[in-house]
Amino acid sequence: NAGTYGVFDGVDDDINLGFPATWTGKNHTMTAWVKHYHSTGSHHIMDSSIGRAVFAGYDGNLQYYDSSGWKDSGLAVSEGVWHSVAVSTIDTNITFYVDGVSSSLIGTSVKLGGNMYIGSNAANYFFNGSMDELKVYNRTLTASEILEINFQQQLTLFLKIASPITLKDKNFSGLTTISLPFKD
Repeated sequence: NAGTYGVFDGVDDDINLGFPATWTGKNHTMTAWVKHYHSTGSHHIMDSSIGRAVFAGYDGNLQYYDSSGWKDSGLAVSEGVWHSVAVSTIDTNITFYVDGVSSSLIGTSVKLGGNMYIGSNAANYFFNGSMDELKVYNRTLTASEILEINFQQQLTLFLKIASPITLKDKNFSGLTTISLPFKD
């Protein structure tokens, strides 16, 4: 539904998706719109139960965890503002995206498996904020595809129209909602 999104309380809210069939191999892309309300500590957006965080915010940066430790993107996800975030993996490379800006890490162990959780790492590090349009792809999306996801959102206008008007053969009057594609 337009205008709806998931709200997580940072205390005990998460979603266990089980073991999705697409959750095998090394090439994935995870995307979401997030708005968080915590500036310190680790708060997971998405994680797998085998202990490898798919992506998480730690002290405001987007990060990935593998067997050798946390990998920091250097890309900040500021508090209280909606951001488009993505993590794309291929073989031993990870590319992070925050609002279309990318940062890559080369030579990282990419291994996913176990149950997938949204909003925690199965028992800890609960996300405090809102998430929308969280998607997991069983392939590596290109930078162009990720940018297209960022801009295929819709701009919704709520207008109070004093006098009836006609736009593109449609009549509008009173309180009116108009959705416009957000594309260039």
